[in-house]
Amino acid sequence: MFKKKKNGVYRARLVALGYNQIPGVDFFDNFAPVVNDTTFRCLLVLAITKKWDMEVIDIETAFLYGDLDMEIYMKIPSGMKEVFGVDSNNICLQLDKSIYGLVQAAWQWFTTFMNVMKMLDFKRARIDPCLLSRMDE
Repeated sequence: MFKKKKNGVYRARLVALGYNQIPGVDFFDNFAPVVNDTTFRCLLVLAITKKWDMEVIDIETAFLYGDLDMEIYMKIPSGMKEVFGVDSNNICLQLDKSIYGLVQAAWQWFTTFMNVMKMLDFKRARIDPCLLSRMDE
């Protein structure tokens, strides 16, 4: 995907053509849970009443950190032929990490994130899978 920025510089981003993926063949899980709005509001009220410090983070490249649990191949984009000097019809790329456009990218990111949180001893709440807590002693 090519985009021209306001300053005239072109930006390129490698994006998979996820609409070509076949359910049950190319991916199995594609749903990543999202925090319930009631849970979020209750957490805000609790933080205000307890005077907790809060911080919001936005991981802009989150989908690029998801570890793939299956082999996924994609065609080399047409513009890459000139860069590598190869015939793009005979070569493909094997992805090690998920990229934008993959149907399962959100699921892969959530799975990777939850594995890290488990290593840090965070536990999921029964009422909301996106609510994590850890008790420090």
